[in-house]
Amino acid sequence: MAQWLGLDAAIVGVASRCGEDPRLVYDQALMIQIFIDQGMDAEEAEEWVDLNIAGAWIGDTTPLLMVSFDEEQKATIERDGLEALLGVDAEA
Repeated sequence: MAQWLGLDAAIVGVASRCGEDPRLVYDQALMIQIFIDQGMDAEEAEEWVDLNIAGAWIGDTTPLLMVSFDEEQKATIERDGLEALLGVDAEA
């Protein structure tokens, strides 16, 4: 199972689906915070994660990134449905 070195504190679980190997799941906000704690500013850390992690492919078990919904986003989903938040058809 592939993993991002030095980012174990951002692992929040394992995801799997039929016919595929399990993958580690990382919390994107926690990853960004790790880089901030190492001396990057917030913008720099977000850009680094976007370019070097979210945009990376290291094989079939490339880890997944999770973005948690805040309370306002949860309320939007409850009120208007997932499509309203994501701007896509959730059933597609």
